Order: sequence, then C-alpha cells, then structure tokens
Amino acid sequence: MIRDAPNGWMRAARKLLRGQEKKPPMEQTNAFELRDQFLSEEEVVLFRLLCDALGDRAMVCPKTRVSNVLRVSDAHQHLGDAVRIDRKFIDFLICDPSSRRPVCAVQLDRWMEDVEKYQLRDEFLEHAFAVAGLSVLHVGSDRIPPPEMIRAKIIPLLENRSARKTDVKNQRTKLPKRAK
Repeated sequence: MIRDAPNGWMRAARKLLRGQEKKPPMEQTNAFELRDQFLSEEEVVLFRLLCDALGDRAMVCPKTRVSNVLRVSDAHQHLGDAVRIDRKFIDFLICDPSSRRPVCAVQLDRWMEDVEKYQLRDEFLEHAFAVAGLSVLHVGSDRIPPPEMIRAKIIPLLENRSARKTDVKNQRTKLPKRAK
C-alpha cells in the first residue's frame, strides 16, 4: 500500500504540501552563456525585408513562441495540444501596430535533414493556425521574394483583420522566387 511506502516520502510530501516543510533553496549555477546570434543569416535577411516592405503599417516580431499567439480553448481536455504549441516557435509574427493583434505568421522554409519530421510539425502548426483563423505565409530561404510581393500578400490581411476569423483561404501561401 501507499501508506507503507519506504523512507517516509508520503509523510514528507504531506508536510511540504501543508507548508510545514521548507523547500530547499534553488541551486544557482553558472551554466549560462550568451548565444553568438539571435537570428540566422536567412532570418536577418527576411526580417529586414519584412520591415522595409511593411514599414510602419505592421509590427514584425521575430522568433515568437506559438503559445504566445494561440491558446488551447480547454487545455485540460487537450493537454497534448497545449504542450505541443508551448514548445514551438514561428519565425515571424506580423501584427497590427495599433491593436497589436496578430495578422499572419511568416515561416522561413529551410532545408532540413529530417524532412518527414518537419512536415508533420508544419502540418500541426498549419492546422492550429487555420483553426484560430491566422494565415501562414511560407518563404523559401533560397527564394526570398521582392518587397512588392510581400506587401501584396500581407497588406490585404492587415486591412481585413476584422474578417480574419471567417476568411482564411490561404493558410499555406508560398511566395514565388524573386526575379534575378
């Protein structure tokens, strides 16, 4: 039985829960280092392009955690989905500058060794964003589009953000290559 557990761990747990036992202090370590760079070279190129193309008409947020954008309506019932979005990031989130409301996500498609794993990840995120009514634009790292094309895709989403819940026809939009 649980009451007969060795070493009195149940007694210690009860004391801890009642506040009778003090928690041990959190150990401080020196295991932290500053990363060399926050964004990859491809992400920097796309970030600058998005900022230049959209100007003050949109707010561009890099490396945004999905759980900061979406929430699971009943996390107790859908705990697996809540955990999955908590660990994932999108490359860029485009927001309306006045309301700070998300308008669309921009994902940089990179070549990956484990293509199947990333396709499953993308399918899950595509579905999650589509259910929430948020478009996802995909940009290939080898085919960064011109600013005019970015404006043509994102400005209408900014202008129609009030209808974003009912009109998400282009959840997975691939932008064509920039002409050289």
